Amino acid sequence: MRLKKTFVVFSGYNDRANIAFYRAAVKLDVSFHIVALTRQDKVFLTDYVGNVFFVRETSEPTLSLFERVIDRFREVSDVSEKFILPNSEYLNWFLLQNRIQLQDMGWSISLPPNDVYSLISNKESATNWVGKFDGIEIPSNFTFNEIQFPCVAKPKLNVSSGYTQYPVFLNLESDLADFEGEDSSFFFQEFIKGKSYYFCAYVSSCGRTISYWQENIAQQPGGKSILLARSCSNPGVQVTSIIDGLRELDFTGPIMMEVILSQGEFYFIEFNPRLWGPLDLARSACPSLFELLFEDLGFDVSFHSPEKVETHSCWYAWGFGALGHDYVVYPADDKDFSVEQVFSLICENDLYKQSDTSTLTLRF
Repeated sequence: MRLKKTFVVFSGYNDRANIAFYRAAVKLDVSFHIVALTRQDKVFLTDYVGNVFFVRETSEPTLSLFERVIDRFREVSDVSEKFILPNSEYLNWFLLQNRIQLQDMGWSISLPPNDVYSLISNKESATNWVGKFDGIEIPSNFTFNEIQFPCVAKPKLNVSSGYTQYPVFLNLESDLADFEGEDSSFFFQEFIKGKSYYFCAYVSSCGRTISYWQENIAQQPGGKSILLARSCSNPGVQVTSIIDGLRELDFTGPIMMEVILSQGEFYFIEFNPRLWGPLDLARSACPSLFELLFEDLGFDVSFHSPEKVETHSCWYAWGFGALGHDYVVYPADDKDFSVEQVFSLICENDLYKQSDTSTLTLRF
């Protein structure tokens, strides 16, 4: 008899990826339970409110919280394996730091080994690792005293002193005031301007990888959330050697790689070894990615979807994220979109526009 399995989703982190996951799980009849973040959690405004299993009062993950959720399972459920969905960098670092204690409680942690995750997720170590592969360039590094503007200050560690750190775009010398010279926890790279792409993949423990590419059309300022993207074919990046390298490291799980095409060269920007914000695009562009994720962790699913779509026919958009401020519009493969065209496409393709989340459209 197969053990009963479920995913446990700590809502309140990366909600757009969570919604994509819920939709894929429902379609494939995969069990999931939601740990909501207070009664104000957006999940209570969706069709997935029935999956809410526990309500926590703070976003801070603690061993006590995980113990209380496990106790709740023991009281009302006969689920044997409980996989925590890796949906945010901060949560993932907590899981890695407390892996043994959590597993002793009864949690299943599907993340790769701690040292491998750290190597791939932290921006400085990931940049150094990718630098050994042919076919992809690394932006030039600057010492603190030789910085050329514009540039990007990138954190050496994604999570430090209990806080998630993000890249900072620097345009003027005065922008350096918040940094600490050569002893800073940041390193400095040239700013690469060009076409933006994501390589999105799931690397399984059984040796199979399913992936797709997305072309980013619009993004919030400062390199924040993607607002509009569409499916595309590989723009010309040699990814086979990188996937092989990840396997040699014993990496498994979801991963996204961002690259910029500038003056005929592809530049590595970062990895995200977790579920990415525009994940909803995978449901139309590469639904078999979800199937592989579920199968890899022992859920009973059958592959019935084509592996990926390589045309520009599938879209992702986040409407609310585009409201109230300007956004960056990237050059596209086949045309340059005007700001007006971009906003129209964002409203037309908003991921919350579907019936299961229609209450959230242009509100969150």
